[in-house]
Amino acid sequence: MPLTSPTVSIFRNELKPPIPNPTAGAVTIPFSLRERTEVSLRVYDVLGRLVTSLCEGEREKGWYEIIWDAEVPQGIYFVILKTQDYVATERLIVVK
Repeated sequence: MPLTSPTVSIFRNELKPPIPNPTAGAVTIPFSLRERTEVSLRVYDVLGRLVTSLCEGEREKGWYEIIWDAEVPQGIYFVILKTQDYVATERLIVVK
């Protein structure tokens, strides 16, 4: 009888720090998903105003790298990843 093992996902829901940080232009925002799920990846300013929505909708499990051309005023921004059961925030500093 052949041996079988349960399917194991090596991914987990995780938002990694933006690269580079601080940035003066384009920035890569890496994240992973442990399963297919609804995703929202947004950037907010320090006053809580939505700056941009980088990723919305259903995504498959896996590793993602979203590149954002951060053509915004110098300052501090917050990248927020939300799924059905996960929320994470990373700070991003934009310099000019």
